[in-house]
Amino acid sequence: MEWQDKGIILSQRPWSESYSIVSIFTLTQGRHLGLIRPGHKPTARAQLQPGNFVQAIWKARLADHLGRWQIEVDHTTWTPLANIPKRLAALSSVCSLLDQTLPERHLYTDLYRCVETFLQSLATDDDWQRRYLLFELDLLSALGFGLTLDFCAVTQTRENLIYVSPKSGHAVCEDVGKPYADRLLKLPAFLVNDQLSYSEQDVHLSLNLTGYFLHRHAFDNKPLPAVRQQLVSFG
Repeated sequence: MEWQDKGIILSQRPWSESYSIVSIFTLTQGRHLGLIRPGHKPTARAQLQPGNFVQAIWKARLADHLGRWQIEVDHTTWTPLANIPKRLAALSSVCSLLDQTLPERHLYTDLYRCVETFLQSLATDDDWQRRYLLFELDLLSALGFGLTLDFCAVTQTRENLIYVSPKSGHAVCEDVGKPYADRLLKLPAFLVNDQLSYSEQDVHLSLNLTGYFLHRHAFDNKPLPAVRQQLVSFG
């Protein structure tokens, strides 16, 4: 059994003295695990940094075996972010969330394209915080927990959408939601209108919004990855 695909390294963990288990999010095979002998040279281990784009060959005797990787790095994502801790945290958060939420060997082509575009532009995109939040919304949608933020659940209006129901994940307009404001989540307007600017407070509120549904659904009420919490502290 053998296939070749492009992918993004999500994580590596020791498996023995000589091998590591490497998780790669691939275009046509989904999130896939495999063994690799990383070697002891710093340059060899640097190839396996989360966020690196690779060409990967996976081989196994049978399809349901763990298998082994052969990889060649196309380009690194983390190097230009080494001195930009906030963006580096976003890179690490993307990789951790994908690694811990995506079921293995399920196809997520649209999500892969979203992640690919985001990571390729992370070092230079001034609008990267909006793009990161859209990634979390796309991840929720891919996992079957998509939020409906473009019209009110009660009135169907698209105006004055400032709340989200924590139960349904549906937007609620100001008039309907005001009596229940203390029980609803805040919806910053820039999440539904990409023409609007935003503040750090808006980003923080948005991270709380997506984080609530990731915690509830994708992580089954377990804590989110520490690096994702670090991103919130930056916000």
